[in-house]
Amino acid sequence: WKQGALGTVNRVLREPLALRVVNVVGGGRDQDWALVELEANAVCKNGMPYPQRYAWVMRFDGSGTIVQVRAYLDSALVQKAVDSNS
Repeated sequence: WKQGALGTVNRVLREPLALRVVNVVGGGRDQDWALVELEANAVCKNGMPYPQRYAWVMRFDGSGTIVQVRAYLDSALVQKAVDSNS
């Protein structure tokens, strides 16, 4: 799912997006849900900065496998990057 979600933006970046975990809230052995805050500072092919921030709300099954993700991000920044680098 990660490649599918990031594939569109990676096509307009000079280098593939490198995500950095900023914070994790929840999760662990006794919690099915966790919130993961991430950031990525990249540069588009045309030189435009791409300072994206993410919040991923993730649900895990009993074995620790991710079974659901809700991703929140600056979608206007994604659109601007795609439009100006196509």
